[in-house]
Amino acid sequence: FRTLGDYGVRHMYVDKASLEARGLTADDLIAVAWEDWETEEEVENIVEVMEADAMSDLLDQHDVVFSF
Repeated sequence: FRTLGDYGVRHMYVDKASLEARGLTADDLIAVAWEDWETEEEVENIVEVMEADAMSDLLDQHDVVFSF
């Protein structure tokens, strides 16, 4: 998953309840960096843990969703 930032993926979202069901926390996740080579804009970690209701709202706003 770390290389997704190299392919233009700018956001990755993780459901908090799914983490907790597996005995994990945000600290257990790897950081995925993103950098725009043209503008030199950088983000150290594009992974965001979200509550279920916020995740549902976000999914409803998009036409395409990849689930891993």
